[in-house]
Amino acid sequence: MGTLTSSINVTADGFCGHLDAIADEEHHEFALDLLKDFDTLLLGRRTYQLFESFRPNAVNDLTLPKSVLEFARVLNDIKKIVATKTLKDLNWNNTSEIGTVDSTTLSTFKDKKILIFGSPDLVSDLSRQGLIDHYYFTVQPIIAGKGKRLFDNLNLGDRQTLTLTNTRQFKSGVTTLFYSTDKKITVDGNAR
Repeated sequence: MGTLTSSINVTADGFCGHLDAIADEEHHEFALDLLKDFDTLLLGRRTYQLFESFRPNAVNDLTLPKSVLEFARVLNDIKKIVATKTLKDLNWNNTSEIGTVDSTTLSTFKDKKILIFGSPDLVSDLSRQGLIDHYYFTVQPIIAGKGKRLFDNLNLGDRQTLTLTNTRQFKSGVTTLFYSTDKKITVDGNAR
């Protein structure tokens, strides 16, 4: 398997709803630069449906800012895998589905750099399995007070230690924290 990176927006109080994110032009430029470093995008069903409802047609909406148009174009072009057991008709180009996401299914993507956008349930499941190499937490300067918490139902057994490798501060007060994992979990006799 190649590398697996999670990039997710979280509020200062740990919620991860997309409506609480500051998605200005600087944020879109950051996401666009981030996407260019990856071969494949892995999405949970709900995040896929959110993107698919807007991004495929956004490339033709010339009223949108340039960064949003370019972000939509790159999203349209990149290979997308949706972790779903219920969606079967995936009409967005370069999209396929995968029912179960584990070390075995991910091993079919050897040498690929895979990015997970959002998808908190998927991130939680892959974290439990010890399969994520990098976490990019984009912390919004917002106290949401409600919503879905990232890792709310995660039961690791042992905690996972992260190493801060970089930070990025935006004019809006948003800060991205870049972490790497120290994979010590063993799956099928292989250190992960």
